[in-house]
Amino acid sequence: MPDGDLIHAKLAGRYQTIYKELCEEHFSEADLAHQVLLPVKEELKQQGEAVIDLMVKFATRCDEIVVELGVGNEINWDKEALLIEKRAQRVFAKKTAKELVVAACKEMLQDICHGARDLDFPIEIMRKYMWNLYVAKFDARVLLTKKHHNNVDAAYVRARLEGMRGYVWANLVGYARQAVNRHSFASLRRSSRQGQSFNADNLDIVLAH
Repeated sequence: MPDGDLIHAKLAGRYQTIYKELCEEHFSEADLAHQVLLPVKEELKQQGEAVIDLMVKFATRCDEIVVELGVGNEINWDKEALLIEKRAQRVFAKKTAKELVVAACKEMLQDICHGARDLDFPIEIMRKYMWNLYVAKFDARVLLTKKHHNNVDAAYVRARLEGMRGYVWANLVGYARQAVNRHSFASLRRSSRQGQSFNADNLDIVLAH
């Protein structure tokens, strides 16, 4: 589909084909979740790599927090959240990228507060950022209109998106590992399709972007 052939005005050109396929019955949610990784990769590259260092450094702080909790120290969670914002202010990056990285770091902080301990923090924070970007640039924007391609019912589109989410979340771990290991979003390669596993409790955090 040519870049100028927009069938959903709120979506960037890179997402138009996947949106068209979403509105049709030829592809499963698993297929769509695998295909959407390609425009997500382009989105990551466009948003820039300046935020990677912020995520890696916060992952180190997550390890420190887990150690402190393990020896019985109390954590000032509000202070930790404020420190995330302050660190982000010193990073020269696009506004959307910084906001979504801050959201990802705060989500990780909440996970630790509620018991998460034995995690690969750099990868999990990176995956949260990628997920937030996917929602902000595709999932949430698709939901902003009630009139869809081929006059497909909005409830059908919503159900398709919900069906995709678990697969997208699972698939993003491959991208996250590569980005952390290479400290770059360049040349990310899609892994084999992963099974569904995602809790969407925090989905509303990024719906406003």
